Amino acid sequence: MKPMKKNDTHKKNDENRGEYCQNREAKKPETIPTDSPLKRSVPCLNLNGLSNSPKRSKEATASSIYCPLCSFFSAEPDIVEQHINIFHFESPEVVIDDSDSEPVLACPICDRSFENVALLQLHVDSDHSSLFSDSSKEINVCPVCQLNNFRDSDQLAVHVEQHFSNVSPCTPVTPGNVDYFLAKEFQIYERKKQYERERKEFHALQNQYGMDNKGNYKIQSENNMAKAVELGTMSVAEYQEMKVAIGLSERLGIDDGHSCTKRICSVITSFNEKAKNNSTWVTYLANETSHFATTYGDTGWGCGYRNIQMLLTCLVSNPDYKSCVEGLCQVSRQDSQENWLFSSSHEGMDIPSVSRIQSFIEKAWKAGFDLPGQEQLGGILVNTRKWIGATEVATLFSYIGIKYRLMDFHQPTGEGKMHPVLFEWVFNYFAKSEAFKPCLYLQHQGHSRTIVGAEKSLKNGAIRLLVLDPGHSKERMEKIISQGSGGLKHIRRYLTSLQAQQYQIMVIDGVIDNDEEYQRSKNIRSTRIP
Repeated sequence: MKPMKKNDTHKKNDENRGEYCQNREAKKPETIPTDSPLKRSVPCLNLNGLSNSPKRSKEATASSIYCPLCSFFSAEPDIVEQHINIFHFESPEVVIDDSDSEPVLACPICDRSFENVALLQLHVDSDHSSLFSDSSKEINVCPVCQLNNFRDSDQLAVHVEQHFSNVSPCTPVTPGNVDYFLAKEFQIYERKKQYERERKEFHALQNQYGMDNKGNYKIQSENNMAKAVELGTMSVAEYQEMKVAIGLSERLGIDDGHSCTKRICSVITSFNEKAKNNSTWVTYLANETSHFATTYGDTGWGCGYRNIQMLLTCLVSNPDYKSCVEGLCQVSRQDSQENWLFSSSHEGMDIPSVSRIQSFIEKAWKAGFDLPGQEQLGGILVNTRKWIGATEVATLFSYIGIKYRLMDFHQPTGEGKMHPVLFEWVFNYFAKSEAFKPCLYLQHQGHSRTIVGAEKSLKNGAIRLLVLDPGHSKERMEKIISQGSGGLKHIRRYLTSLQAQQYQIMVIDGVIDNDEEYQRSKNIRSTRIP
């Protein structure tokens, strides 16, 4: 006998399958019980739309509906649907051979075969009845391992997923192993809760440190001033004047000076002179420094920028440092009529605005300074409310040609959380006999301040620091000054006052005088003490 080609075999099988289907329909097989698995699962088919078939019969009429899988047809959609259920979708697999024998129906669940649908149906109903349950009853048995006693369908679903996990092999299951899956389900639930909690905490930190890309100095200023008008703490006229000043400040890059209290060190010196006969403390101060407070536009995030402004007010009084800060501080004004709006000029130089300081730090990053810091802050500061720390301050001063030293006091050195080594180091810095002594930048978690001096008791050697806080408003600073020497208690800090876990101090330490040193300064370095 001539061997059949593969495509001929497929053609013959398709013809036999179609002929078999039509013969079975013509013979009207035994009625399938209504509770049979083959009768219960009925696919949702749009048979009314099936009017075309690859092989049309001469006996068909115009209204005949063809089976989409073989050449069977009928004028009744229900009959065609029942045909597809029995001979195609409910998978009794029809096995056709090349002989003239009747097709064999294979059980879709096990490896047994039957000569007709009735025998196959009897086999499925009797031998596989446990796999089929009434739709009104809740499924409570795993179809893979037959484990039961699940609380609900969700718990069962979690259990079934373990059998088909691609992450790790499923733990062997026994009817007594329900506790494992309960624990697994609880673990998934706890992991989701932890993820949601961490997501909220992350967004809160983003908002706290200005990393949420919401707002900038100008927008925050206008919003907070509008609230002040509503609360009655600011008049409409003051609002309009401040709005004009802020707009010009942003455009020119000059701080408007509304939060500046000038010549703090001179005030402290005058108070000490008056009280020196009764004082048992010796005081050492930095060169002249002014105080800058955070305002409506940078409350909550601007302390680092305000401390930079305080450092600049000190440095402009020294000719060597003044030549370095000219690019940052000296900004040409377009119209002399605008001068009345600004009061931040020091030694003939204008102190830069917060936005201008942000732009210079970005320029430093682009020039290759502190690349890790650039990556951490996304390389963008302008038009954001992002916090900066001691490394960004060091980056700025290195970029404009000023040396620095970054001192890390990484842990408390006294009882509790006190830092006596830090206090001693600061006092020794100010006590040195030098012609020019810049103030110090003090950083700790979440805040920064400026140290302008230190005092030591002649009785017991106790040390206290003189600290300017950007969080103190101009009104509060003026009140402190009005109280005379008694007001200095508001800027004095004792050992018990500074109890953060870690502190950093940035020291201005001369001018960079060669290119090799300038290139080295691009990598921010610190010294750990002790």
